[in-house]
Amino acid sequence: MRLCTFEVSTHLGRHSRVGAFRDGRIIDLNFATAWHLSQQGESEPQHLANALAPSSMLEFLRAGLRALHTSEQLFGSAGPHPPDWWKLETPPRGPNDET
Repeated sequence: MRLCTFEVSTHLGRHSRVGAFRDGRIIDLNFATAWHLSQQGESEPQHLANALAPSSMLEFLRAGLRALHTSEQLFGSAGPHPPDWWKLETPPRGPNDET
């Protein structure tokens, strides 16, 4: 898995996020983790995702192997459904209906 950083614009300004570059796309690992946890019925998916796969590169690296393993699971057979979810035409919706 190739890690990268990218920026998103919000009403609070620009924020740097951690992503994985896969099949020509950048996947927000924190968002994808929260989405996957939401699929599994987790009651606080974003809170748990912030601990498992932090959104800033520095915090992601501090989390070490836990963050890397959590992120790799997103692309394995135990990951979100449908398989190859990151290739869908319409992006997944987050636990708070964000894209």
